[in-house]
Amino acid sequence: MNSDPQILIYDEKSLLSFLDKHEIDYEYYAHPAVYTNEQADLYTNHLNGFSAKNLFLSNHKGNRFFLLITRSDMKTDLKTLGEQLNESKLRFGSEEKMQKLLGITPGSVTPLAVINDTSRQVQTIFLREAWEADRIFCHPLVNTATLILKHQGIEKFLTVTNHEPKII
Repeated sequence: MNSDPQILIYDEKSLLSFLDKHEIDYEYYAHPAVYTNEQADLYTNHLNGFSAKNLFLSNHKGNRFFLLITRSDMKTDLKTLGEQLNESKLRFGSEEKMQKLLGITPGSVTPLAVINDTSRQVQTIFLREAWEADRIFCHPLVNTATLILKHQGIEKFLTVTNHEPKII
């Protein structure tokens, strides 16, 4: 018997149904698979919105996890970020932990993945610029499409999924 607290893993289709059910408006744009922000820009640079970079991070002990949403062209100083989060050392989280906690694979990292974090083990961290954006680009749990959500939509989504964001 599976003792994992994860009961339901959302996929793209069920995520979109969830957004519709909760009246969270989005724009949907399909495109070929992308693995970097540079690749995504080839298909989204004509769209109006905040191009986000999403990083799955953990502390050095591997017992605290973070999903950082920042500007796509911004370099992230993990030491400074760690200090802001009261963590001595941050590192990129493992693919295995990302799959287990968020139900996604590399290239598909998105703030919407917290829908799969039913045990709330992942802290969502937004760079202030990303949080204050009127419209933000998000993958719908796969890297073959981009959604654009208004700020109110991402805020409502995080409230409904019980993931209070930390803004830095």
